[in-house]
Amino acid sequence: EATAAARSMEEQANQLVEAVAVFQLEAKAKVTALPTRAAAAPAETRGIASFDEMIEAHLKWKLRLKEYLSGHGQPIDADEAGQDSLCQMGKWIHGKGRSLAGMAEYEHLRQQHAIFHQSAGQIIRHIQAGQRDMALRLLDGQFQECTQKTVGAIRALRTSLQRRPAMTA
Repeated sequence: EATAAARSMEEQANQLVEAVAVFQLEAKAKVTALPTRAAAAPAETRGIASFDEMIEAHLKWKLRLKEYLSGHGQPIDADEAGQDSLCQMGKWIHGKGRSLAGMAEYEHLRQQHAIFHQSAGQIIRHIQAGQRDMALRLLDGQFQECTQKTVGAIRALRTSLQRRPAMTA
């Protein structure tokens, strides 16, 4: 059990390193400090726990899929995983988040999030069809890219919302 737990922690650490690597800046890039959370959550973001939790939830999908691929994970329904409106972020995107439909960052997140879930569903279908090699290739290639783009889109929307002037009623 200890070995399995250590492997799981190592995998999570590797995923975090991969996710962070996408956002490394060039040496001469100007860095502007932003608060990690807005002082008061904008009304548009109510209904989601936090952007950080949504990022974490989507980063965990790779581990969940790898465990399923190895035969150790919980069964996953391909149709459900493939729907972008069932997770907490998806419910927000297709619900209260629609009030942000005019923002480019929202539209980008909506699109990337849908592609992310379509990719997850596709991988599960390959696993269920016994096409483990194809599932692993997609998991380490296309899905990794989808994850990075989705996480980047979540962060971009969060940053954009933090920079917006507070709306007055």
